[in-house]
Amino acid sequence: MVFGTLRVHEWEDGRVEIHAGGGALPYSRFDENPNVTQGAIVENKRLGVALATIQSAQIARDRMRLESKKLTLWTKARIKAAREEADRAPVPGAEKSGYPKAVVAFLEQFELEERQRREAAVFRATERRQERDRLRMQPPV
Repeated sequence: MVFGTLRVHEWEDGRVEIHAGGGALPYSRFDENPNVTQGAIVENKRLGVALATIQSAQIARDRMRLESKKLTLWTKARIKAAREEADRAPVPGAEKSGYPKAVVAFLEQFELEERQRREAAVFRATERRQERDRLRMQPPV
């Protein structure tokens, strides 16, 4: 079935309407990147550092999403509201001044190893793709 022209209308109050074939189309919104609040998880002396790392990654992710021109005004407002709610949530162990150097060193080493693992996987995938393309270009025997 061909609808022809698809039009998306975004209103100032955040409503979005999708029109095709002379009528509005039903749709639903889905958040692929929900926020995890630290207050929702039981306090654990080792978990606090991991949660702080996750929280900083979420903040960076939200900042990048808000800079995107592909998102609607409503979606950007929802991201900002979720970030404000997560920032207001109580943080278990927030009264602690810092973390032991051993924990920080472990997390830094873990991040380095994960980055190296991802880079190696990308390198291997690129090699396989190049080999596959090379084999496709050879004339059949």
